[in-house]
Amino acid sequence: MSSLRSKIMRNKYDEVRAVWKLLGIIPAFFLLTVMLTICFAFFYGLIFALTTNNVNPAIVTERFMTSSFANMWAGILQNVAMISLVILFWKLLDKKPMREMGLTFDKSFITELVYGLVLGAVSIALIFFILLVTGQIVVEKRDLAPDFIWVLLADLVLMIFVGIGEEMFSRGYCMSILRRSNIFVVLIVPNVIFALLHILNNNIGVIPLINLFLIGVLFSFMFLRRGNIWMPIGYHITWNYFQGSIFGMPVSGTTVNGLYMSRFTSDNILNGGGFGPEGGLIVTGLIIVSIVLLLLLTRDKKENSSLAADSVAPTETQL
Repeated sequence: MSSLRSKIMRNKYDEVRAVWKLLGIIPAFFLLTVMLTICFAFFYGLIFALTTNNVNPAIVTERFMTSSFANMWAGILQNVAMISLVILFWKLLDKKPMREMGLTFDKSFITELVYGLVLGAVSIALIFFILLVTGQIVVEKRDLAPDFIWVLLADLVLMIFVGIGEEMFSRGYCMSILRRSNIFVVLIVPNVIFALLHILNNNIGVIPLINLFLIGVLFSFMFLRRGNIWMPIGYHITWNYFQGSIFGMPVSGTTVNGLYMSRFTSDNILNGGGFGPEGGLIVTGLIIVSIVLLLLLTRDKKENSSLAADSVAPTETQL
């Protein structure tokens, strides 16, 4: 019985099977996120009540739900929880250096990060330009409050945490624990999970889920080709930041007050409607072209990655 239990829990390399790691970290993430959100909401509501002498629960709740400050900190806490759990599970179950899940700090990591930042900004700027010239959006200059620069900086801080948190989990952790599986498992499982992380977002649908999966595949090939997660992190940060905080388009179903205000002339499958460009076929085309260009133009540089150390097998699956 103990031998059978051992085989169920561990693969032939005497490692805890990836499926158990995923079944542990995903519920842990949601539980920790709920706990942190409840604690933060309680203290936010307490401070609001004390400073305004308003203890009406409905008003306090509405204030929390509509406050950009509260939403920013809730988003940061969510990604701090994700980053913390990734590090905890990696250290406890895999017991390997962080560089083996792509979090390298060698002399090239800044270059890789800058490449990603530039590519993300250019890609979403191209989407914005296509939407603009095809008449999909109308752009208006927003009347900015004097402190709007602080709003832009706060949004940037949030997007940095989102980029690091989601990439450490979806690419760095999930892909690395699946490193002994065949290439299809390594590419499909983490990116299905990545897409499903957004399943509760406003205006989610089939095309948004497909696009999120394809964006995940693009990030996965960046990780596989470059051997670290800095390029996907950089791309993720500027894609989200420029999409919402600069161009004023919805980001994965979330409305953002940007430097400009972009309004869709009509909601359709090309522009993504209420979900934002990531829910439209224009982004589908861009991401597919980006994947092809990445595979054609980039060199394989994955020697620092745990994926390289175990060389992803073409036929074996070790879930």
